[in-house]
Amino acid sequence: MREEINQQKLKELEIKLGQFQGMAEIKFQLHALACLLQAWQNEKRHNMEYPPMPLHLVFSGEPGTGKTQAAQLTAQMYHVLG
Repeated sequence: MREEINQQKLKELEIKLGQFQGMAEIKFQLHALACLLQAWQNEKRHNMEYPPMPLHLVFSGEPGTGKTQAAQLTAQMYHVLG
């Protein structure tokens, strides 16, 4: 994990996520995941350990529901969060 999170870029991605129509569960889960990763990074700075956790996701649904857009946004958030 990198030492510093680009908070401005993360905020831009969260705004972009907020513009998605519907997808309440995805929005909630991605926000919770971003908070968790930021907390882990803070713990790392203080030499604390955090539990290993898989960070993979599965996007499923009907065609045209925004799965690809959500996955791309998730990848960008993972990149920003290190």
